[in-house]
Amino acid sequence: MYTKNDHISQSGIASAVALVFGVFVGSALWWFALSTVIGMLRDRIHVTAFRWINRISGVILTVFVLVAIIGLLLGE
Repeated sequence: MYTKNDHISQSGIASAVALVFGVFVGSALWWFALSTVIGMLRDRIHVTAFRWINRISGVILTVFVLVAIIGLLLGE
């Protein structure tokens, strides 16, 4: 037998599936667009520029990781 709580939990599952699907589709579209643009600019950008882009991206990612770790250690 279904109760009111079963209906609520099924609605919650549907919302969770929709959220995960939306994040997946958004991520896939972002990476498709990013790789397409980089593929088109690949021959126009010098190797040195790509090195600097990689270095800057690495620094940004490192800062995000450090902020996350510090947040976890401080309990924020």
